[in-house]
Amino acid sequence: MKIFQLNTLQVAEAVAQQLKKFVEEGGYGLSNIHLVGHSIGWDEIFPFKFELKLNFRRAHAAGLVGRHLKQISGNQLVIPRIYALDPGRYGFETSKPWGGGFEGISRDDAAYVQVIHTNAGDVGISASVGHVDFYPNGGKVQNGCDKDFDPIPGNCNTRRAWYYYQESVRNPRAFTASKCDTFDQFKSNKCSSETTNMGFGANLAARGDFYLRTHRNIFESSLGDEGKKYKQMKVYDKNGLVGEIEPFV
Repeated sequence: MKIFQLNTLQVAEAVAQQLKKFVEEGGYGLSNIHLVGHSIGWDEIFPFKFELKLNFRRAHAAGLVGRHLKQISGNQLVIPRIYALDPGRYGFETSKPWGGGFEGISRDDAAYVQVIHTNAGDVGISASVGHVDFYPNGGKVQNGCDKDFDPIPGNCNTRRAWYYYQESVRNPRAFTASKCDTFDQFKSNKCSSETTNMGFGANLAARGDFYLRTHRNIFESSLGDEGKKYKQMKVYDKNGLVGEIEPFV
């Protein structure tokens, strides 16, 4: 087992034990606890309103906490929500779990698991593993992730996941998404009529895969209700229609 993986397991177990104490001995309501994990994020714990939010090096660690809490409480304590932001792919979709360590996050780890895919197939996983999975801009490459618009070092696409999430906390209706089976279906505007908001404002009863568009501005990515529909721009030259490109917004 890799050293970092062993550390992740130990940290997850320790956090689960502390959460159990908070609830059973401290009188802290479990309904006030949400876990938020990012693929390659910062290691920090911070409060937001009445929720305890946890950022781990990998979103899968948030699933581990929920899983272990269920185990040590005899399934009596279940995390209400886990938000997995572009969960890491390596060792989970590329091969069996590293060193026989642990399985990746799944919908069984909490009462509600939401996954936001922003770099699927590269840094992040592609598979739908939550109760609801969101694929903004198809889930692989994010609008605005180029040198001109995001000069910050690092993986722009995977980083967009937590930008989207934090914007959804400020504005729960920022990202309206349409339920679709595939991105091609979304691009053909052949989705079902069912919609929900990505991130904090999601309808907790929504299930399945949802697609949407976002603005390329990293600090204000919302297209609101307009994002639930795919849109392309027609390009013409003097001889007529040349083709169609992604909207430059």
